[in-house]
Amino acid sequence: MFLGTTGNSLTSSSHLLAATWENALKHFRRALLECGSPLDIEHSQRIGLLFSQHVGNTNELKRWASIFDAEAVPSTALILKALVNHGQWQTAVKLLELNKESGVACELSEVLGQCLVARGLWQQTLKLADFLQCRHDVAPSEKGLALSNTSLLSTRERNDTHQMASNPAFLPEEERTTYCGFISAVARAYPLKRDWKEAVRILHDLEQLVDGETKRKLYAYRIARLVHDGQAYKNVIEKSRCELGFRTSPSLVRSLLHCAIATSDCSLTMNCLKLLCSFGPTAVSVRLFETACRLLVSSDETLTKDDLVRFESVVCENAALVKDRKLQKLISAFCADYDLKIPIFLSSISMLASSSKTVMAPSLVNSITNLDRLASKLISQSRWVEALHVATLIRNGAAKSDNERIIIGMLRGSCSSWVKTLQFFTS
Repeated sequence: MFLGTTGNSLTSSSHLLAATWENALKHFRRALLECGSPLDIEHSQRIGLLFSQHVGNTNELKRWASIFDAEAVPSTALILKALVNHGQWQTAVKLLELNKESGVACELSEVLGQCLVARGLWQQTLKLADFLQCRHDVAPSEKGLALSNTSLLSTRERNDTHQMASNPAFLPEEERTTYCGFISAVARAYPLKRDWKEAVRILHDLEQLVDGETKRKLYAYRIARLVHDGQAYKNVIEKSRCELGFRTSPSLVRSLLHCAIATSDCSLTMNCLKLLCSFGPTAVSVRLFETACRLLVSSDETLTKDDLVRFESVVCENAALVKDRKLQKLISAFCADYDLKIPIFLSSISMLASSSKTVMAPSLVNSITNLDRLASKLISQSRWVEALHVATLIRNGAAKSDNERIIIGMLRGSCSSWVKTLQFFTS
């Protein structure tokens, strides 16, 4: 291909999408066929991109696919995707089989699997495993070579133009999907909890056949099925001791956290919770965070000093994840008992303090005594504003004992001054 003829006008996928596909095809025909330019990977990718949005004539696309095959141009991800989008999935599968010697055949299988699942063809996606198995049996020594060659698939190479020209499995950002085709197919084939053994078996077999990135996704899903459906808690905990992924993958850490909670392992729960929170705010759900905290504050197991320090750090930094009012009061009492920094669920306290409905106050904590301890702890940490919010809750609260009635009475007597209110808790 003469770069001076076509390179400037076809330098990016965005330019191709902006142009009409008819004009682009005419341009390609003239440059490739009339001028006799040699065909290569980039041409296949760009033709696939032109047809990928369900536009163009299906027969025209099939002719281009035949031309590339006849010219020994490797099948590309975009051509396979375009064929599936045009209802020609059988042709796409055949092209993949003809390219079983390709160094990126595994990656192309995953791309094709994604496209098939998107059209409801999950059975055909599972059948791709037969193709991968045959490839593995015929040339098992190529496995390592294939994986090493797929470094082109990594995000280290940010230049789309270079990728389009050199990597058959490359997909531009706008063409990528976030799900794994093989995982989606297994989930469709074995959706019930009782199917977990068969699902785990197939996932394990697939892991031996696919590329490294897809293998990691399959493994994470297999572990999740073992935990949630198979309840293989001890088995997964044992695996976690020797697998690096349980320290780097949020999905695997979440599965391990479920195991820790199910086995009431407070130390492991604390480790997982801290690690998950380090991945970012979306790594752990409110429900899972609350479940872990509920175990930690209600367990009879003696927590080590390190566990307590980590609990203080994690819960105070992620107090927004604790929505349940009853759990908030339990955490506050727990922190007060162990002389830890008390997390402030400020939105709840502010809402209650500003409310005129005094009956709402007891919903935050279970007693005036706990509120009194909370206020004292806040003042010791120089958190005056929060302490005054708590003082308002106490004044509006309902006493459950003579001691609590004394606390409320004394506090109401000093409510004329915020200074006196704070002094009440420090005396």
